[in-house]
Amino acid sequence: MDFVPEVPIHNSDIEFSYNADGMLGAFELFKWPASYNNAVPHAIAAPINPILLQCQRQDYAMCGPPYQWQDAEVCFMNVTHEQFTVSGTTERGEVGQINQRTYLRLMRVLREARTVAAEVAGKHFPRLEGKNKYNENHHHLKEYVFAQKLCYHTYRAVSKLRELIMTPFDAIMWVCEVQRMIQEIRAWCIYVHRVKGRIDNPNLVDNMNVLPVRGVIMSHPSVVQTMHWVGIPVWYVRHQGTLHERTRIGAVTRNADVISLFD
Repeated sequence: MDFVPEVPIHNSDIEFSYNADGMLGAFELFKWPASYNNAVPHAIAAPINPILLQCQRQDYAMCGPPYQWQDAEVCFMNVTHEQFTVSGTTERGEVGQINQRTYLRLMRVLREARTVAAEVAGKHFPRLEGKNKYNENHHHLKEYVFAQKLCYHTYRAVSKLRELIMTPFDAIMWVCEVQRMIQEIRAWCIYVHRVKGRIDNPNLVDNMNVLPVRGVIMSHPSVVQTMHWVGIPVWYVRHQGTLHERTRIGAVTRNADVISLFD
């Protein structure tokens, strides 16, 4: 199931504005809850939008951030015309670059994420000495290389913001992709350092202390249960066949419009 809307097609006759369609498709993949993907299990641990932590309607405990990022809001900032410097005009319209302040902000955040990723990789994926350690070392090396490649590609993406001349629309798309990549580095760090151990521990039940992470949308009952037990925000999508004429509303909480269904 794909819960992320398609990337909007820009109509040159309509002035483009950020979030004109509410979301920006795949560029939002690491920002909001989406379906579970085995290829990127760390996506469930992407940091939550800090604004959501200020919500007063929740009635459960929220754990402190797995990492104290210096600039937690950067991946959720909106890009406006004030952050774009026009350098010329072409047949496609105005062109230019993201301003220096925004570029330096993204680069500063990336450097922090790279440092944390190196620390996490060194702590959780060290080279093991001794015989019969090939498989473990191979896995450790794969994880280390994955983190290094992710950081490298993100660095290249951020650098292009000052190397290329582009239209405002292209600049917005590029910044959104950089935000997504930084979110993924942070998600990988949190998943490896904080979440993976909780999932692998069959005796851990800590559902009353919810981690401030992106969470996941699932329809597989056993995975939903595991995520719930370890404190990962999870949305259970029930198959149509499990809902029938005998399904009724069992209870509605007082503080939020949450409905419990019982057969």
